[in-house]
Amino acid sequence: AVVSTQSGHYGRDYRLGLMMEELYFLTDVMFKQAIKPEAGALDCTNLVAKNSSKEEEVNAIAELHGVRKNKPLAAKLQALDAEYQSLKDQGDSFQADRVQELYAWKSKQATAKERSSLIASSTTSYIGRAYQKYADAVSLEPVSYAYNYSYAKSLIARNKYGDAVTRLNLCYGTKPLKIHIRYLLGMSMLLNNSDDGIPFLREGTTA
Repeated sequence: AVVSTQSGHYGRDYRLGLMMEELYFLTDVMFKQAIKPEAGALDCTNLVAKNSSKEEEVNAIAELHGVRKNKPLAAKLQALDAEYQSLKDQGDSFQADRVQELYAWKSKQATAKERSSLIASSTTSYIGRAYQKYADAVSLEPVSYAYNYSYAKSLIARNKYGDAVTRLNLCYGTKPLKIHIRYLLGMSMLLNNSDDGIPFLREGTTA
């Protein structure tokens, strides 16, 4: 169902967030459909060489931001994200695109859960930009059900379950009969190590 929104700047932020979220899912589907099988053993040498070169680039950029090459993956990705933002601010879109490619390549080394959180936290991704737009909308209209709901989903994607619980509690207070709100609230509570989420989760799955 379409959720009505107020007019004004915060309404634009919310709509931009929705657009970024849709772009994220669209590009994700298109990327998966475009993936082709590896060419085979003949290309292994070239692949290893290319990966080695990319690793050197990643480490060099990380060093620029004070991250040594023996640091965890998350720290290197944060350094790449910072470099991307710096290049965009300087208007160097060509180099920024290259750093974005390196970020996408390096993030594949993460586990599925780590990757989802990293993508959601990255300012280079559509879903990361959607998060910021939802945050802006909520800051200007803190009691909006639609804004808090979308913001809460973005927080869950970033593994920020405690903050998501706060937002979902606001949604639950506004529309307590919404089954999906009870489910998300219960799930977020449990992931935030609170057994108080069990009744909500049961209501959300059995209603």
